[in-house]
Amino acid sequence: MIGVEHWLNFYKAHAQYTRIGVLVGRYFDESGAETSLRVTQLQRAVQQREDEISLKILPGCNSKFMAATAGAPARSEVWCTPQSGGFVRHSTLVPRL
Repeated sequence: MIGVEHWLNFYKAHAQYTRIGVLVGRYFDESGAETSLRVTQLQRAVQQREDEISLKILPGCNSKFMAATAGAPARSEVWCTPQSGGFVRHSTLVPRL
């Protein structure tokens, strides 16, 4: 959805591309108004962008789950490294549970 939004913004920002109409169907009705599906998808795109920003600010840590065995109960481990969450940092994070 972010890719579609990118192109919509691109065409809005460049005056040489003039809007001549909309495609009636899933996203626009006969009068050119946005449908509820389009509004929902735009909201999802905003949420996706916010989630991506949040992951950069508060990236995830690593985790591992070990199922119970005959001699040991189930357990989980959570740890952070300077590369946790796919972002290189200069310090090690503390897990947030």
